[in-house]
Amino acid sequence: MSEFQYKSDGATDGTIKVLTSQKQPDGGMDIIAQVDYTFTGPKQKQSALLTDPHLPLKATIKSDRHNYKAGEKIVFDFQGNRDFYGCIIDIEPDSSIIQFLPNLKRSQKRFKGGALHRMPDFTQGDEMELQVMPPFGKSVIILLGSTIPLNLSSINNYIGDFNVFTKSEKTFLQELKQSKSLQPDCCADFYEARWVIHTEK
Repeated sequence: MSEFQYKSDGATDGTIKVLTSQKQPDGGMDIIAQVDYTFTGPKQKQSALLTDPHLPLKATIKSDRHNYKAGEKIVFDFQGNRDFYGCIIDIEPDSSIIQFLPNLKRSQKRFKGGALHRMPDFTQGDEMELQVMPPFGKSVIILLGSTIPLNLSSINNYIGDFNVFTKSEKTFLQELKQSKSLQPDCCADFYEARWVIHTEK
């Protein structure tokens, strides 16, 4: 990273938010910043990044395909290159937000880097299944990963085991990143991975 621009082997989109800055006696500057970025390079390079714990946090989430019909079941696989705190949400076609993980039956919030994780995962105590039902259309599955604990809201409404929110996507994600663990001498990596699915009758 140089002059607030990313330099890497692949194209990267990102934003940098300066949290604190302090001028040093020698004329230099100490800066603590929050970095959000998305790697868009070749698939083989992305795969390598998911197993390198020395790089900034990167994560991915996906299912076996993008198109599903009513009644079909979906399983998501997700992974990060470093140990991370994670939250999985679904932006429904009607813009409502369902928090898939953590949920009432599976409170897991921290995940091991380099390992492949699954949702639902019956070996982790999941008892529910993700089955396609209305509303149909485009859904966006978001995995938000962080090197510090996320600000997970208390349940205000739920369907089965899942939290349901009516706030906007932007507001929801901003609130997740507002962690009390972010001290002046701490910097944090956030990574937002998305997977789009289309559902129909």
